[in-house]
Amino acid sequence: MDLPPPNNLLPKNFEILPEDHSLSQRVKLLKTWEDTELWYKKDDKFKRPKGIVNVKIYTNDCLFSQTAYGRMFSEVWKEVLEEYLREFLYMAACADLNF
Repeated sequence: MDLPPPNNLLPKNFEILPEDHSLSQRVKLLKTWEDTELWYKKDDKFKRPKGIVNVKIYTNDCLFSQTAYGRMFSEVWKEVLEEYLREFLYMAACADLNF
């Protein structure tokens, strides 16, 4: 028996930034990479920190959405990934994060 590792997903700074209506009116593109974009919009209405990350995985392996075999393979792949990330998922759930 031992203590769990420290949860590095818990925030250390709980200060709310001052209201800035120029940042809360429109979404702003902060940075662009070869295949990724980083956007920002401040929440002055509910004043709650929030992040939304969307990831799409493109593949032509196993015909994921076209055959029963492909759908089953993707389901097994998802279960294996969740098992691999189980400890990380637990820390995320403790920090009220989900994915």
